[in-house]
Amino acid sequence: MQNILNDLKKTFASTANMAVKKSNELLEISKITLAITGVQNDIEREYSSIGKMIFDGYKNSDVSTADVTEKCAIIEGKILEIQELREKLAIVKNVKTCPVCHAEVSASSTFCAMCGEKL
Repeated sequence: MQNILNDLKKTFASTANMAVKKSNELLEISKITLAITGVQNDIEREYSSIGKMIFDGYKNSDVSTADVTEKCAIIEGKILEIQELREKLAIVKNVKTCPVCHAEVSASSTFCAMCGEKL
């Protein structure tokens, strides 16, 4: 009887630990996804800013390419930031991206399930 109780205790402890680990993974996935959304919103604001800057310059016959170039550099930095966040997300989710069709597949996959490309 004691062995049965000990086995149950171990099973419950193992299940609880697995649930905690999954919860932490989901929390990390949510944090990274939220960060990606925030950076994407930053990019949209920069796009809007460039459009307004160009239109205002058009109205005043004065478009500064230096200002536009600066905004474009900010956007490029944000795009790199998103790529880094997506790489972190892939590690947490234990997936990789197919280089051909960009589908998300298991990190242990040899072939893409969507297009058949060898990974």
